Amino acid sequence: MNTQHEPAPGHVPPGTTPQGVAEYLGRDHDAIDVILADALRMAEDGETERAEHTFAEFADGLRRHIAIEEELLFPVFDRRHGFGGCGRPGGPSSVMVLEHRSIQNALAECQHALASLGKIDFREPFAHLRQLVEMHNVKEEQVLYPIIDRALSPTERVELVARMRQVK
Repeated sequence: MNTQHEPAPGHVPPGTTPQGVAEYLGRDHDAIDVILADALRMAEDGETERAEHTFAEFADGLRRHIAIEEELLFPVFDRRHGFGGCGRPGGPSSVMVLEHRSIQNALAECQHALASLGKIDFREPFAHLRQLVEMHNVKEEQVLYPIIDRALSPTERVELVARMRQVK
């Protein structure tokens, strides 16, 4: 069975540059989602070792994505919209940070379920994680990212995306 996934999270094909935050982080969401689906399929097929490895790849990509948002994106959003610092209570980014913590908790539950594959049902933690991620991504892709793209000049968007691409 082929173990190749879609391009790594945040990967932009050679010769193409994302035009802004929405395109770059939207592609990142898509890539991360593919890896999660692969891990779930492997777990369902009883391929425990491959599922754990692929889920670890997913977790790394998700943690990288969260770091990009919390360290680079949310501070820009907060400054542009008068909310002070990232995660300041009452601001939209604070809601996203709280959701990130819920997603990270669900991620830990999935890791435990995979480690206990065969002893406990992994489907419920995976379904919960997938639901949290999907609801969160919709808010970002339909609201937050477009707002940030509109608030930044074309040069600022290119510079922000370049900084995002450097996060490992």
